[in-house]
Amino acid sequence: MKYFILLLIAFIFILSQCEVNTAKLDLLYDGLGSITSIKFTSFPYDKYTDECYPRMVVLLQNGIIKVETNDGTLKTLLDISNIITMKGIRGDPRVFSELGLLGITFHNNFTNNGRMFLYYTINRMDGKTNLPVECEEMKTFPLIFNPNEYNVLGVLAEYYVRDLHTIPKFVRNLLMIRQPYRNHNGLNNLFTFPNGNLGLGLGDGGCKYDPFRNGQNEDSLLGSILSIDLSNLARTTSCDKPVSFLSELHIICSKMAGSVAIYAIGIRNPNSFFTDIFNGISNIYFYDVGQHRAEEINLLIPIGNYQWLPREGYECTCLVTDTFPDPKCFPYSQTLKECLELRAFNNVPPLTTMSHEFGDLSAAIIGGPLVRNTIGLEVLQCKLLFASWSKINHNLPFPGTFTGESMLKYSEVNILRYNRDEIYEQGQINLPKKYKFLTSIGYFEVSPYYCSNSNRVILGFSGQIAPLNSDGTVNRNGKILELVYI
Repeated sequence: MKYFILLLIAFIFILSQCEVNTAKLDLLYDGLGSITSIKFTSFPYDKYTDECYPRMVVLLQNGIIKVETNDGTLKTLLDISNIITMKGIRGDPRVFSELGLLGITFHNNFTNNGRMFLYYTINRMDGKTNLPVECEEMKTFPLIFNPNEYNVLGVLAEYYVRDLHTIPKFVRNLLMIRQPYRNHNGLNNLFTFPNGNLGLGLGDGGCKYDPFRNGQNEDSLLGSILSIDLSNLARTTSCDKPVSFLSELHIICSKMAGSVAIYAIGIRNPNSFFTDIFNGISNIYFYDVGQHRAEEINLLIPIGNYQWLPREGYECTCLVTDTFPDPKCFPYSQTLKECLELRAFNNVPPLTTMSHEFGDLSAAIIGGPLVRNTIGLEVLQCKLLFASWSKINHNLPFPGTFTGESMLKYSEVNILRYNRDEIYEQGQINLPKKYKFLTSIGYFEVSPYYCSNSNRVILGFSGQIAPLNSDGTVNRNGKILELVYI
């Protein structure tokens, strides 16, 4: 018996030693605007960076791209704030906005060819600036997408980066996507497939409950994830005259005919695509912001259908038996039997979901990486990091408790231990409430065996997701912090 007690004491002691690792945040940069993406890359002709020591690249919603310099400061690499639009509802720059400079990625051979890709929103090109009828004012559903009634374009553009010290040169617009509403434009939604194709995640067009039914429309770019083949589109190739694409709804570079493929459908509002390579197998994880029921964590599957609108997370939407049915559902509604019998081709359920509780209709999930080969972050080995901000401490993946906050002020970093499609451990890092709106998680993983530096997890807080603060001053509340363990 005494040996058992001694073993128990020893086990408790060892367990207590495993918990000495505590998380803290180191402030790196302050005074920024709303942050939409944080990535790491080495630059052409840059003798100070390589695959072991890449530079941090920060994307700001207002159209500015910052890059980390040798002395540890951020310098402006590119400023396109004069061409993008990011005004909120009814054009008010003080109101929460899902427009602006939203995504960035680099060609797999970027250090040699300098090809950089951006996704951002602009006003319609014919000069008309009439605001669309807002979502809350719509009376009938579903709607017919009239290309003449849009006022926002989502633009996938290519730039050439000669080096760190030269302003990147605009090359061409690859794709211009007509957006019926101001929301659901995706966030941190550009990525590169392992085969070199360009990936772009697109929301369903906005409003509520997918009024144009784009999510389940296999002929719609909206509500889908695209794979774009760049192999036949050299950097120096002229685009000639842009042409209409998909029944004149969108505009595409004439040299890209046959290069754009719909990789997956059933998407609502995707963000944060992360590629995980393990034992020679590549997986891409992405996150989808929900309507009123659940936030999703997904594994990207070719030709996958992620089931929006009929389902949100694991739950059926717009049921005729809902206690408090949302009028925006109608005339679309379904019985539980119809939902359970739904067997669309290649339906893909989420890996896990974050449930909405206590009427928290404004929760949002912000995606992060699956941490693998940790150096300096061993406590995060094989764990999936992501964030959320809302009125609720969700304590994923189970319901949380109400914090009493009346506004979107609560941020948390969630940690799920993930292995072979099974989530079997969870944890949380509750962040100080002075850090509001965690909108981007950056991650650099040391993969070459000869690198001596550590992995990095970078958190971007925006403070206010709008060009201006409520008092009309310019939003400079953005902060970048590094997550470290001591």
